[in-house]
Amino acid sequence: MSLVVLLTVFLTGCNKSKYFDMVSSYTFWENDGNTAITQTHVYDMVKEHMENDNGKEKKVLLLGFDGTRAEALVNVRPRGVLDKDGNDIYSGDNPKAKFSAINHIVDDLGGKMYLAYAGGDVKENFQAPSTAPGWASISTGSWDTKNGVINNPNPEGTENIKNLDKKTFMLEYAEKGLNTIFMASWSAHSLTYKNEIEYIKKNNLPMEYFIAEDDYKVHNKILSCVSENSSDEKDVIFCIYDWADHNGHGSGFTNDNKNYVNAVRNNDNLMYEVIKIVESRPSYENEDWLIILTADHGGIKQWHGEQNPECRTTFIITNKPNLVKTEYYGKNYDGYKENN
Repeated sequence: MSLVVLLTVFLTGCNKSKYFDMVSSYTFWENDGNTAITQTHVYDMVKEHMENDNGKEKKVLLLGFDGTRAEALVNVRPRGVLDKDGNDIYSGDNPKAKFSAINHIVDDLGGKMYLAYAGGDVKENFQAPSTAPGWASISTGSWDTKNGVINNPNPEGTENIKNLDKKTFMLEYAEKGLNTIFMASWSAHSLTYKNEIEYIKKNNLPMEYFIAEDDYKVHNKILSCVSENSSDEKDVIFCIYDWADHNGHGSGFTNDNKNYVNAVRNNDNLMYEVIKIVESRPSYENEDWLIILTADHGGIKQWHGEQNPECRTTFIITNKPNLVKTEYYGKNYDGYKENN
């Protein structure tokens, strides 16, 4: 083995250990890095919730932090991140967020936080820890080998287009008569899901793909979707906020980048507003809402898509931890792959 190859392996290993061990050490997670959950299990959580009849009307609210590293959550929930003297610390320039979806779910709704991973099981297949494959895996419960999305789509819309063999859970419940929606501000989603969009139109299904110009318009739309008796009211909602990803590409996916940190905290604040409107619904006591906060991928420097812990390590936060089964936990996951 050449000196260059040896040095590359050594540096890669050091980088993996430093970042992966740091994120795993945060005590607000219910699991550690070695037992990180594949992001595809979000689909399983939704299905179990919807199919468990408890006499209440089932609802789903999935709120997505596009491009948000698991490390970034210390800026929202600093408790449990300790310095060498055992004192609570955080990486941001503000105290613990008060109007926070994450803190509200954990502190007030009995929710829990889990480490998760994107990017496929690389010992068997590869998919980029990027936007299109990440959200496709979350919404279909499958990696690219089954849903067809290995990376972001090309501008012509001829590559990495999600197939109809694996439908999103939004489409599955639209076929059962529920009102559902996918919303985001990244225009390429219209290419990734173009087969599904055409299928919905052809079959006149009650599902909407809403791609807006920016996150402000996305936020205004979701406020209407969760408001009872609104013309936009939905039963199953998949909403993505893109600000963190934009700022990561613009100036860096790191906790010493205030643009990135503030984008994550701003998204968390907007998600809190959405959840509080849900809780104010007149029919809320007769409804059963599953709330999930998650990310499609992380990032490193000003990019993502590579097979490294910074890009692959994500999170799942939910108000219904009973849906996170012990069999979902990984087996000796090391930041790159699961070693069975």
